[in-house]
Amino acid sequence: MPTDIRLLDNTLVCKICWTDFHQQLPKEDPRSIEYFTNSDGQGLLTKCALCKEENIRTRMHKLDTTRENSWFCNLEHFYAYKAAQDIE
Repeated sequence: MPTDIRLLDNTLVCKICWTDFHQQLPKEDPRSIEYFTNSDGQGLLTKCALCKEENIRTRMHKLDTTRENSWFCNLEHFYAYKAAQDIE
């Protein structure tokens, strides 16, 4: 079987559909846990610098700086962090 075709619930799907399916599952779902710990999703989760909640890095916002590796789960957290840095 080609590597870009995956088996999902007894149906062959493309790798993009397979990835999208697993990334949209609830975090508590065993298939999601397996995907992010032992499969293609390994290393994709990052903690928000403000609330410490884990999210998929491609859906987060990054602070552009070479001094720190700060990711934020939404723009509110991103700008709250920037405002706090400006005040300091």
